[in-house]
Amino acid sequence: MAFSIGLFLFNLINGYSGQVAVESLTYSLLSVNMTTWVMLAYLLFDVHLDRKKYGSSRQAESLLPYEIGHLYSYTRTSHTAKFYAHFLTYLALGLLTGGLLFAVYYKSSAESGVLLSNGQ
Repeated sequence: MAFSIGLFLFNLINGYSGQVAVESLTYSLLSVNMTTWVMLAYLLFDVHLDRKKYGSSRQAESLLPYEIGHLYSYTRTSHTAKFYAHFLTYLALGLLTGGLLFAVYYKSSAESGVLLSNGQ
């Protein structure tokens, strides 16, 4: 979050001219590494349901060893409020951190002569 906010604000100022404040290797491999974790989670938690046995009608759900509605009720009743509190806290911290990183980087690059009016 802090990485993306800082990069977004930096690119807003420099007009998306291709100048990046971070290593391009790290930036390009970030989505590759994160995609691997998503695929691993999908493979570990995927459940196959036989459609011939359980997908023929609405009454076929009673044949399942569990009720599908109970899988959602636990999350809905116990984790939703905690999730929103954590999400909003980390969102605020990410915006603050990204903004500060951008401000420090932009101020240092502006005073070093890269962005001065004389072009040095």
